[in-house]
Amino acid sequence: MFFPNVGQALRDIRRVLKPGGRATFVARRPFEQNPYFTTTIGVFMQHVQPPPPPPGTPTPFTFAKGGTLSAALQEAGFTQVQEETRTIPWGFPGSASQCWEYIREATAPAFRRFFEALEPNQYAQVISEVLQAIGQYDDGQQVNFPAVIVIGTGVC
Repeated sequence: MFFPNVGQALRDIRRVLKPGGRATFVARRPFEQNPYFTTTIGVFMQHVQPPPPPPGTPTPFTFAKGGTLSAALQEAGFTQVQEETRTIPWGFPGSASQCWEYIREATAPAFRRFFEALEPNQYAQVISEVLQAIGQYDDGQQVNFPAVIVIGTGVC
């Protein structure tokens, strides 16, 4: 999902597999179906609209629409292509605030546009809302996000 040229990347992967080899790919389904994003970036988007990334920039949602991953695999020359959607648990071992600190540090470049678009007086309120949103998934021991993913497989 983050390849700048998905078609070329998939063709190269297929090229280096042994004949009959199977490749499996996992990507995210839509933003709205993944609380990891709706509780963080989604909250920021309620307050600010930073400039969009440059056209053609890969995103975590390149294959969000059903059928797009299997179509890309077929176009790259894979056969016996299959695609399925699953909801899996995605737990973070810690509190909502620890989860937010991890997300903020681990995804700093992705959030930079949002941080920079906030007015200084908005920051505390937005972070409070993020913590509240993440807190919905905090069971006191860990944060339990469900993650909706797509799994695509193909044979070379």
